[in-house]
Amino acid sequence: MTALPTLTYTPLPTHTPRLREMATDTITPTLLPTATMTATALPDIFVFGQSATGRDLLAYRYGTGQHTIMLVAGIHSGFEANTSTLLAQIKVRFEEHPELIDDNITFLIVPVLNPDGEAQGRILAGRFNGNGVDLNRNWGCGWSAEAFFGNGRVDAGSEAFSEPETTALGSLIQRIQPVAVVFYHSAADGVYAGNCGENSADSDSLAQIYGDTSGYPYGEDFSDYPVTGTAPGWVDSIGIPAIDVELSTAEGTEFDRNLRAIVAIQDWVQP
Repeated sequence: MTALPTLTYTPLPTHTPRLREMATDTITPTLLPTATMTATALPDIFVFGQSATGRDLLAYRYGTGQHTIMLVAGIHSGFEANTSTLLAQIKVRFEEHPELIDDNITFLIVPVLNPDGEAQGRILAGRFNGNGVDLNRNWGCGWSAEAFFGNGRVDAGSEAFSEPETTALGSLIQRIQPVAVVFYHSAADGVYAGNCGENSADSDSLAQIYGDTSGYPYGEDFSDYPVTGTAPGWVDSIGIPAIDVELSTAEGTEFDRNLRAIVAIQDWVQP
């Protein structure tokens, strides 16, 4: 297993979105000659950071194409652990059927962004990292110290990107510059575009192709309660299309419908 060189993070202002042309100075690698790298240069499995309690953050590469699609689950573990199971199943399918991946595509899969929460098991505490922070309230577009899950307050961190997990994944995204990023949650049953501020990316179209192919509802903003500082919002704000896919339950993986949508994204991202 290979570890990426250590990265450092320069905090972003959190009151306004950051556009793609402003993103290159936000997270700077310390041991690489440039701020960007191709996914094809990465090993099949690698460590891209550590959690708040020092657990490795793992990513898996499938394919060798020039266009990279990232799939991320387990940003909330606990009752949303089925999202990590889904991506584990996707990994197995890609390993058994590499022909599913187009020649021009590379998939980077992060099955568990929150291994500290995963270690807690299927309890509410498993939603948060080892510092007690909700990692999907800790990103740098629309961040707020006052953050919610349902009717309750959650810890959004001391500032945007205060947590090692969000810093590590943000660093990887900025260096790889994927053409699309899909984050998995449960169980709101829908696809939500990562619009933040001026919406510098075409996240709505990504939500449409995923929704049309999978059968999940799409086209509406999440409105059950206020959400701030989300991962797809930040990714969208730096010019990369991003969505949240909410599975319909917290138990199953709904594998077939999600596999169809993941495969369909490949055609959408290619010119």
